[in-house]
Amino acid sequence: MEDNIGFKDIERKTEKLPDYVKSTLWLVLVSFVFCIGLIYAFVAVNNGNKNRESSRHILDDCQEKTLLMTRSPDERSYINLGDFATNKITVINNIAAKKLYAVINIRGEADITDYEDDGISVEAGYGLSACKLYESRDKIVVELTYDNYYDLSYEKDATGIVINENAKNQEQVLVVIRTDDELCSICQKLSSELEKKGVETYLIGNEVEPVSEDDYLAFVDSIKADYYICFETANRGTGELELTSYCNSRYFIPGENSITFSDRLVGNIAKDASIKVTGVESCKEEDIVGEMTIPASHIVFTYGKDGQIDSINNGEKKAALIGAVIDALTYERKDK
Repeated sequence: MEDNIGFKDIERKTEKLPDYVKSTLWLVLVSFVFCIGLIYAFVAVNNGNKNRESSRHILDDCQEKTLLMTRSPDERSYINLGDFATNKITVINNIAAKKLYAVINIRGEADITDYEDDGISVEAGYGLSACKLYESRDKIVVELTYDNYYDLSYEKDATGIVINENAKNQEQVLVVIRTDDELCSICQKLSSELEKKGVETYLIGNEVEPVSEDDYLAFVDSIKADYYICFETANRGTGELELTSYCNSRYFIPGENSITFSDRLVGNIAKDASIKVTGVESCKEEDIVGEMTIPASHIVFTYGKDGQIDSINNGEKKAALIGAVIDALTYERKDK
């Protein structure tokens, strides 16, 4: 008599299970794996959305407090952080909104209500018209508002943040990239890659507070941009991912104009990123590209499912799409 049950015996005993029981077990296993996948995808998408929208919602749950402001002895503005360390600071420059934010992270510390005693103050330099301070349970936000459009640079020192107006390099090609929330990730990467190639870029569209179309147009005009591209998404509800470019068909000069630029741009995207292009169309009356006299294109990605946009921001199409846009923007310089 065999005292131990071998593998063959286990296999034989398993075979005695009814087919419907086996099917049920397989169904439970598959359902479990599927649910785990859904949970992972939900967390990943939510975290991605939070990262993309973090700057837009920095004033949520904040209350406005008083802030000491004095005039600066020179043209530079200065944020005195008092007892707060500079390694806790995130600076957000909302260029088109003419505002700069210094976000002081106080997570994990005691509830701070005596921030004035901690010495936070501002020395207002040239062009700085207003300062505000906001406080919530986990952060303090210093808001600086300028009375003109400035490209601001900042540097941290031992006690605070020095803010200067940048001198523009007139020799560089200057590109304004505007994005919506869903395409913020890829536009940030595009801006970074263009900077590496010597193209000066301004990324707008994810401002902390809403900016009017007139403000966007005034900003593009004030910095004398060479190109303007607006990336936007639209949910159609069904169908595949498609791209349409809208431009100012009335602005036409021989050589580089909105039509030739838009045509080259969508042609590169269709070829390199394998995205279906419906064509280049004349922009709508309310679209600010219709008032620009520089090569400008309003690119709209129309999608049927959320995953189609995820494939642009995180998938294999991301690098191809970025490369296609860079090629379109550096076309003239490469041929010289």
